[in-house]
Amino acid sequence: MVAMRWLRTIAVGLLALALFAGGLHADKIRLTGTLRDFQDSHPDYENTYNGRYPLIQGMVKPELGEARKPVLNIGQGGCKVIHAESLKDLSNVVLELSDGTEYKYDELNVGREARFSVPAEHAGTTIVGAWVKAGPNHSGDGPGYGEYFESEYGGDLTETHDVQNDSETITVTFICEDVIPDQWRIESEDSFNQWFRNKDVNQSVPHTIALDNNSEQPGGIYRFQRSKHNDQSFFPLDGRLYGNQGRSHNYHFTFELHTTFKYTDPSTRDYDLTFDFSGDDDVWVFINGQLVVDLGGVHAEKWGMVNVDSMADTLGLEHGKEYPLDFFFAERHTVESNFTIETTIQFEPAAYD
Repeated sequence: MVAMRWLRTIAVGLLALALFAGGLHADKIRLTGTLRDFQDSHPDYENTYNGRYPLIQGMVKPELGEARKPVLNIGQGGCKVIHAESLKDLSNVVLELSDGTEYKYDELNVGREARFSVPAEHAGTTIVGAWVKAGPNHSGDGPGYGEYFESEYGGDLTETHDVQNDSETITVTFICEDVIPDQWRIESEDSFNQWFRNKDVNQSVPHTIALDNNSEQPGGIYRFQRSKHNDQSFFPLDGRLYGNQGRSHNYHFTFELHTTFKYTDPSTRDYDLTFDFSGDDDVWVFINGQLVVDLGGVHAEKWGMVNVDSMADTLGLEHGKEYPLDFFFAERHTVESNFTIETTIQFEPAAYD
């Protein structure tokens, strides 16, 4: 009988130890992601734009793309220039702009071919059509405008249309482009797609961060902070991979994290599920594949947060089910690197201290 009580005592002790190791007295959540290092010769890194460092929202599409990666939101930039040519001298050209404006170049003396661009006073618009008059052509689609050409822009860089009128042939080429704003400091969609994928222009290594709630019990606010506010900085690749490249720190890298969490009924807890981030440069956070924190651009420290409970319906969250959280960070420019996460979400799976 004594032996049985002794065995039960050992069993209870082992169970308590197992529960402790499983997280009942957790004070840290460890998340492992991927660091990717870039050389400063990469066109998207250490790139300057008129000395401005703005926060830019809308750089990525609001939903994750293939392989759970962010997608650059350049869309279709449109057509900014047309090239018109004719067997007879061009006399009038009218651009039909995307804001409804009809901008007329008339009494031309440019010969049989010329280029016409969106005028500076209509910057930001694109060309959706054009009327071109050559020689004495009075049979066009608009009064005195000449023949009408409509853009069919669908992503091709150029499109060419011909119109035959009597013995006259007029050819108009719409010169189109996917426009990436200069202040994004991104060369192309291809260069952006290198940020969070293993390519020959980067080197990668796993990296773990520990979110600490400063408690011996689970719950509360879990925090990871490497910033000027606690006299630390986020330079996990100093002296590694491509190295510091002559600088005091390695400034050109990305960090990607993927984790999950269980969404619980708010009525069963006395706190909201929140995720806060502050830092620089670009940061995007997705929950259930949808963008919830948008801190794009090369900028000084910025703050963003999401209250998961207030967005639960929008995000399609149901009580008791698990959902992914995907986190993307880029450090693209000297001279600071701040990185702070504060959250009440207890991520799963997680290894607890």
